[in-house]
Amino acid sequence: MPYPANKRGNDMNNYIRRALADVFEKLAWICFGALLTCIIILDVEMWVKILVISCLVCLAIIFLIIQYYRTLRKLKVQTPRSNIQFSKKNIDKIVLLNEENRIIKSWDISGMAGLVIGKNSGNNQVDIDLSDLAVVETISEEHAVLNYANGNWFIEDSDSFNGTGIKKVCDDNILYLNKSEQIKLEPHDYIYIGKAVLQVM
Repeated sequence: MPYPANKRGNDMNNYIRRALADVFEKLAWICFGALLTCIIILDVEMWVKILVISCLVCLAIIFLIIQYYRTLRKLKVQTPRSNIQFSKKNIDKIVLLNEENRIIKSWDISGMAGLVIGKNSGNNQVDIDLSDLAVVETISEEHAVLNYANGNWFIEDSDSFNGTGIKKVCDDNILYLNKSEQIKLEPHDYIYIGKAVLQVM
């Protein structure tokens, strides 16, 4: 499951952050101690050198602080907006996403046993109608079927022309279904119907 893996990654990032914070704090104190040592050891005639050394130390500290925050920024785990609720177990709706990954339409599927995804045409009526999309030519009339069994939703391609793809929320690869192949859906999975993108929530 993706959640424990993310949790381990976050724990490791927190550990690295604390270690880096300790290192940078010690370096800052070392620089400060070196400055005090220079002040004590050098005589009055060397105040110009002390001033130069002080400026160099301050610049070094500023550089260390900048590097510290840059390191923290690189360690941050970027979490997509749609990945937030991993604790959700049940799928109760399907949403249509635009090119900016924003929801533009949704369908409530709770309590249903089966759904057809496609486009309405004459006497052919589907449950999730995508006929008003700009990419409608890539969508078959009966493109894919969703079936509910044993507490889970499964998707099957209906021998569509452009195929049906599934992408897990933590995966970059799209898996295209073979004919009569059923794939179990998990919350936040993406469904590719031609060039239309749906997501189960």
